[in-house]
Amino acid sequence: KYIWDNYTFACTYLNKELPALKIAELQATYLMWVDYSELIPSKNSVEICKCLQDEAKIWFAAGSIYGPSTGAHHLRINLATSRALLSEALQRFVTWMKANTEQ
Repeated sequence: KYIWDNYTFACTYLNKELPALKIAELQATYLMWVDYSELIPSKNSVEICKCLQDEAKIWFAAGSIYGPSTGAHHLRINLATSRALLSEALQRFVTWMKANTEQ
């Protein structure tokens, strides 16, 4: 229930702030699968994760570790954390994405 509640919180927040993100339905895991390809198509997930670490000070997992064709523009966000930490990470993520969107 806690993971599911964090997932619904994250979905609500991200859908409001970055509606172009595509969020996969959670399936028996604590990792949220997020497709950012409509916002920053020129950077792969490894590049995005490096930028997020260096500039926003957040650590998400690159989707490309699951294969270049399926995860090239995907991030994995760990939901097994406190709501406060998740909220802060999502706020930093949104701020960074809005500042770097290629539209």
